[in-house]
Amino acid sequence: MARVWPKLFLPVLIVVVVLSSMSARAQAPEPSLPSNPLEGRNLYVSKGCVNCHSVWGEGGTLGPDLGRVGTGRSVLQLAGILWNHSFRITELMRERKMNRPNFTPKEMSNLVSYLYFLNFFDEPGDPGEGERLFQEKRCAACHTVGGKGGKVGPPLDNYRRYMSSIFLAESMWNHGPAISAKMKEIGVPRPALAGADLANLLAHIREHSRAERSQPVYMLPGNPAEGKKVFASKVCSQCHAVYGVGGKVGPDLAAIKFRRSISQVGALFWNHGPRMWDAMKARGVEFPKFSGSQMSDLIAYLYFLQYYEDRGDLRVGARIFKEKGCASCHSMAGSGPKVGPDLSRTKALDSSTQWASSMWNHEGVMEKKSRELSTPWPRFDGNEMRDMVEYLKSLRDGARK
Repeated sequence: MARVWPKLFLPVLIVVVVLSSMSARAQAPEPSLPSNPLEGRNLYVSKGCVNCHSVWGEGGTLGPDLGRVGTGRSVLQLAGILWNHSFRITELMRERKMNRPNFTPKEMSNLVSYLYFLNFFDEPGDPGEGERLFQEKRCAACHTVGGKGGKVGPPLDNYRRYMSSIFLAESMWNHGPAISAKMKEIGVPRPALAGADLANLLAHIREHSRAERSQPVYMLPGNPAEGKKVFASKVCSQCHAVYGVGGKVGPDLAAIKFRRSISQVGALFWNHGPRMWDAMKARGVEFPKFSGSQMSDLIAYLYFLQYYEDRGDLRVGARIFKEKGCASCHSMAGSGPKVGPDLSRTKALDSSTQWASSMWNHEGVMEKKSRELSTPWPRFDGNEMRDMVEYLKSLRDGARK
């Protein structure tokens, strides 16, 4: 199923990527965040990726759907996938007389980010499932949709104009304490939400609303850099740490995998609301309300806390470097074969995106050497690329001391 926002705005979508780890950086400063994670979409088109690959069914069919391949993977995991298939990709492009594009580190960062961010957007909700939830979760005890339901709370028909459930999540948070108090007063149990519940509830409202049709309101993509500011302005750090810096009342948010759709995270806000409100009240923290794009930005910030990799295992990396046959061509710390460059001294180690772009850009040279030497093309799965890079960095850093 196509996602709502990207499906409607595919020509302007763009992205970024990468996993982060809290364990390796608990004492390190928080890494920088992108301000426009959708920037990579332009590269996806201009570099010709769209000619062979689709994103959620939109685009070429020669290669796999990148909306499924790239989602939630780190830069170096994606670098491994690109490397594994680059030999075949080059062959296919050569057969079709297509130019093989190169990527600068910044371009690779933007492209990978694009793929990483895709899971942020919701799939369309199911109106039938939403109608069932509206009754099962006892929403109908207080609210009407299409004239049916209770009169305790306001009718929900006007939410028809919203195309994303983030607006519903924001309203539920802002009015959460009052809603919970009223539910307790009339004996309605407070429901828990999960998965696509919010998206399904909104689909039900849109399907059965009696409100006049008006200009639809779309969700703007979240801005992680702005979300960090929202995190600070709403004093979330009073209770939550990020990479070990901040309060200890709630969990360290960098340790939680927020690579979920925006409505799924919105449901978490609702589910944990009462505990958070009690903790705020006990500490004299003013209850924060959200407006405009603040909640979307905040969730994007949480989503991108896992933008960078964990630190790899250099001992595993040393083994991988040998097992994959890298040592048969590359010297290390000045000793060994001279077929390829000394990988412990390359600038490609400066960042994950530099490494990924370098691996991609030099595939042609490496392919030629691989054929000449009759060496098998190595594959990198899971975190193998990350561990090998960690090993190479350890040699580089050791040489600098």
